[in-house]
Amino acid sequence: MTKTVMTTIVLVAGLLAGGLALRAVPASATPASNTLTIAFNIPFSGLDYYAGSYPHTEFITRMVFDGLVEYDPKTLSVKPILARSWERVGDDVIEFTLRDDVKWHDGQPFSADDVVYTFDWITNPANAKMVREQWLWAWVDHAEKIGPGKVRLVMKKNCPYDLLLLAYTPIYPEHYHRALADKKEFGRKPIGTGPYKLAQYDEANGVIVEQNPDYRHGGDIRRPTNIKRIKMRYIADDGTQVAELLTGGVELFRDIPAEQAIQLTADPRFEATFNAGVGLTYMWFDATGRSGNEALKNPKVRRALAMSVDRHKLAGILEADRKIVLPENMCWKESVAGCDFSVTMPEYDPAAAKKLLAEAGYPDGFDVEITSYVGRVTMMAEAVAGYYKAIGVRATIASVTLTTFQQKAASGKMQMAVLANSLSGIPDISRLISFFFQTYDYTGDAALKSLADQADSEMDPIRRKAIAKQFFDRNMENAYIMPLNSLTHVFPHIRELAVREGSVSTFGVTWQDLSWK
Repeated sequence: MTKTVMTTIVLVAGLLAGGLALRAVPASATPASNTLTIAFNIPFSGLDYYAGSYPHTEFITRMVFDGLVEYDPKTLSVKPILARSWERVGDDVIEFTLRDDVKWHDGQPFSADDVVYTFDWITNPANAKMVREQWLWAWVDHAEKIGPGKVRLVMKKNCPYDLLLLAYTPIYPEHYHRALADKKEFGRKPIGTGPYKLAQYDEANGVIVEQNPDYRHGGDIRRPTNIKRIKMRYIADDGTQVAELLTGGVELFRDIPAEQAIQLTADPRFEATFNAGVGLTYMWFDATGRSGNEALKNPKVRRALAMSVDRHKLAGILEADRKIVLPENMCWKESVAGCDFSVTMPEYDPAAAKKLLAEAGYPDGFDVEITSYVGRVTMMAEAVAGYYKAIGVRATIASVTLTTFQQKAASGKMQMAVLANSLSGIPDISRLISFFFQTYDYTGDAALKSLADQADSEMDPIRRKAIAKQFFDRNMENAYIMPLNSLTHVFPHIRELAVREGSVSTFGVTWQDLSWK
């Protein structure tokens, strides 16, 4: 267990054990005051979704901006928002009829020009440094205005998840964004059409959004809750977040160790919500040998490593005593579009794992470096290393920042990794395929790459699932990327706040999941 985690747990235990007087301190935000304060452990760098879609940025910007459409996780369907309707004109063209009753937060009318401008902005190669994940819209050729309130979107290639991605494509105001000489200024003073609008942007004192009283076009899927104002504060340290919760400085934060969150619930003022979305944690092996670890090229070795980990016990790191279903493969059939498989994760069997290692020529084990993100995923990597030790495999941990990981993975120096993938909050298999095969590939499997390409272009959903089944079964049979647990986010919060479970957001909840009881 890391020093930071242990220190925080000790702090919580001490505060709870000796802090009965704290219970007399009321929480600062109640339904009466109507301001919810949330702590983030990542600093603010602007509210521009395209500048970097970090979980906390997505959480805020989806309140401020709308897209043409919105994904409804309850019905697993896409519904109109800024668009009134749409029509497919072949596989590579969609025509949208837009609403004529929407205004930007500054009072200017929303129009087709805003839609065309947004797609021109996010797809222009000259803007690659400002649109950090430009590859997400690589399938878009251009948007064109074809009449008052009508826009045609033309694709470069088939994209079976195009509408789903459009639900995660906020539209920006041409009249304001184009005029900014420094586009970073937009992140500090954003203007959207969404259900909340910016009231304060202060990196030191917090970002505040408040309900947009003129918001009428979101329907049930984008309807504001009974929380009028939301304040977001940057508090880097877990221990400080806990102390702020106990003394009424914040009402919600996320992702402290599960046992620590449960300890907090000993105080009757607090609850802990565990939200398992569409993401998961996993072991990722270099089957190509690019990193120089020859052992991992052998499928028996990779399967042995997968079988050596007790995933049910490992789940306690993220979920403690909460019973959350383990993933059987690298996607969830019931909630991720395109997902299907018949081959499932092998059961925990360390004796069989040792036998496989011996058959592969490693009866005394081997050395391996596990790369992991800094934070709680590193705790899982440490636990995985402990399971490996039991079968004779000697693992060391390289805990790195996201930027360092990206550089390391791209250069082929990653022997294996224990990581988490949120699917970018987009419940479609394309997020897995793009990450593991378009951004990085450590399988070296041409047949698997071909299946990935087919699944990424097949427009017929039935045929696409059939291709996906072959893809995910082949991955499991060869033990390239093996699931560990659901990616569960832990939210300690005040009892007066209801936190709905089941969000597909990368943050773990959206503003729609939060309301006063």
